[in-house]
Amino acid sequence: MNTLAESSIHLRQPKDFGRYIEVPVIGTLLDAVRRTYSALVLDYAEGLDLNQWRPGLNIKSAKQQGMRFIFTKATEGTHFYDPTYEDYRDQTKAVYLPFGAFHYLRLNADPYEQAKWFYDHVGDDIDLLPILDVEKYNNQGIMSQAEAAVHILATLEAIRELFGRDVMIYTNRDSWTVLTGNASFIADFPLWVANWTNASQPTLPIGATDWVFWQYTNSYSIEGAPHAGYDANRFHGNEGAFEDYVKSLNGEPSPCECCEELRQRIEILELEIEKLENSVDKNASEIFALKERVTEVEVSDKEQNEKLKEYLERLKKLEARDAAVAEVYCEES
Repeated sequence: MNTLAESSIHLRQPKDFGRYIEVPVIGTLLDAVRRTYSALVLDYAEGLDLNQWRPGLNIKSAKQQGMRFIFTKATEGTHFYDPTYEDYRDQTKAVYLPFGAFHYLRLNADPYEQAKWFYDHVGDDIDLLPILDVEKYNNQGIMSQAEAAVHILATLEAIRELFGRDVMIYTNRDSWTVLTGNASFIADFPLWVANWTNASQPTLPIGATDWVFWQYTNSYSIEGAPHAGYDANRFHGNEGAFEDYVKSLNGEPSPCECCEELRQRIEILELEIEKLENSVDKNASEIFALKERVTEVEVSDKEQNEKLKEYLERLKKLEARDAAVAEVYCEES
């Protein structure tokens, strides 16, 4: 086995606009490749995909642990709506992460009706492209490969028509081969490929030429999460490239840390306002109590004044009577 003296190599990171990463090379070529791969992998933007089998995840916690986007299953066929969809959608948007949704294809359901079922439950909720999940499970043997290819393409076109934007295919090499016989139109759509491997690049379906997202594991660990393993994905580029990608899809800035900072500042201001309002309410209560006391004093003073007048009247009467008695006494004397 060849060995290399200590040196360094430069490799261009995929889809990273010419950025180079320097990796020290010590020992075997295999070791060098492994270290290079590790350095490159750490620079991918990563995210999760979720469904009813992984409920209860705290998306804010996932974001704090490095996740930069979330995909959630929305629908399947023409009757199933994932019960976790709305919760994960709302959580994702609350922490300003780009959000995507996918529909699980059923070959025994009408293409347009499936697309409509998907759109009716997702609409404009998504920041990423709508996704058609093409897997052999529950679909194998329903129709010929040629018929399945036509069915899948029709569903893709219907989704594109309803959403008014491009549509992405999620699949793996085995499913694409089994269902379609390697239909070539896969090269015409953005690809989210499933390939659980430690390799530096995924194995693509035959006919595909590139990938946008790569589901590289089904056993990703999130600290504090209710389940042991999650489906984790890489974007074909770093976080900066991913932000540019999201912006290109929506024609506006992607959710970012500055947005979260603004949200946190707003929350602080709202708390301060609440404190001031409580203080004002307390002061108003004290003022009201003082007014009540003043009123009581005024009433009391009025009552005292009335009694004083009464006493003065009685005193005058007594003085008048005493004067009359004195006058009579003088006359008798």
